[in-house]
Parts: sequence; structure tokens; C-alpha cells
Amino acid sequence: MNAASSVNDTTIPAVLLSPAIPAGYETAWSFLARTEPWVLDLMDDPVQGLVVDDRKARRLATEAAVPVVTVAAPDVLRAAGVEDVTAVPAAVWHDVYPANP
Repeated sequence: MNAASSVNDTTIPAVLLSPAIPAGYETAWSFLARTEPWVLDLMDDPVQGLVVDDRKARRLATEAAVPVVTVAAPDVLRAAGVEDVTAVPAAVWHDVYPANP
């Protein structure tokens, strides 16, 4: 079993969720866990694999003047070197992850 498999076995989705996220906001991890949880299972590294998307959401929200909330990462992400995560309204995540045609 590789490291990604062990992460998937114990962290999808509950351990990837930050408890301090305001209502109506989501992180990359919580958005995918809610909308497409199977994607996390397919990723080699669902922890580091979404860091770029986290930063993209921050950029898109800032450009659109949408409030961004930075919260402490859950323990499993902190253990992988991710100290904080971006929480933005779900509409921003739809821009980061557009629907496939």
C-alpha cells in the first residue's frame, strides 16, 4: 500500500475537513469531498494534490473581490506541511473545478 492509499483509507473525507470554516464557505478538500469524493480516491496524493487549487481559489476570489477566509489546516494537512487553507464560497470552487461538458 502506498502513502496515498493510507491517506485515502483514513482521511477521506472527515479528517480533511477544517472545523473552523464559516457557513457557506468550503476548502478544496471539503468541496471535493462533498461534490466528487471519488476524485480524492483516484488522486496519488489528495493532500498535496489540492494545494495548487487552494491557491488558485484564493487568487480567483481576490480578483473578484469575494471574501476569502484563511483557516488553520486540519492535522493531516499540517503533517504534510500545509499550515493553512483557503475557504471561499462554493461558487468560487465551481470556477476552479468547472463542470465537464
